[in-house]
Amino acid sequence: MASLAQIAGRYFLPLIGAVLAMSAHGAIPRWFARMHPRFRTPTTATLVMGAISALFYVLLTAASKNVLADSAASVGLLIAFYYGLTGFACVWFFRRSLLRSVRDLVTKGILPMIGATALLGAFVLSVKSYWPAVSSYSSFGGIGGIFLIGAGSLVVGAIVMVVTARFLPRYFAKGITTPVRDERSATL
Repeated sequence: MASLAQIAGRYFLPLIGAVLAMSAHGAIPRWFARMHPRFRTPTTATLVMGAISALFYVLLTAASKNVLADSAASVGLLIAFYYGLTGFACVWFFRRSLLRSVRDLVTKGILPMIGATALLGAFVLSVKSYWPAVSSYSSFGGIGGIFLIGAGSLVVGAIVMVVTARFLPRYFAKGITTPVRDERSATL
């Protein structure tokens, strides 16, 4: 079983970067992007996500060490899902330029589609293998904890996305992209 330090290094640090980027681009409140004046680190994002992560850790550990292990293992489901989705999105985004050259076809079409298809297959196989209770350290109602935590995270994420789209419509507006800023104007 992974130690708390290993889990923090593997999952917490990328989380802080994602929260900082989402805040800077307006997907979540701007105050998450506040930086420490001396160390230039995302202070607010680190403190808030650290508190949420600590609460999550305490609740999972209180429930069972097995649930904690299953939550770490369920990350694979989420990774296969979002990287697969990214591959399909890449092909869709570049669909009008795929036939401009062989290089564009291969790098913007064929390779992302192969990757997305492979990850979709991995996701489906993982769902199938993690569904039975015997595949996880914990279970509920005969369904494996890895599946429940992974699928539950996807459902909660979809709900949060719909709610966010309702209250922050500018972020989801069609055709609007994030402006490129130089280092001097990136101060938040």
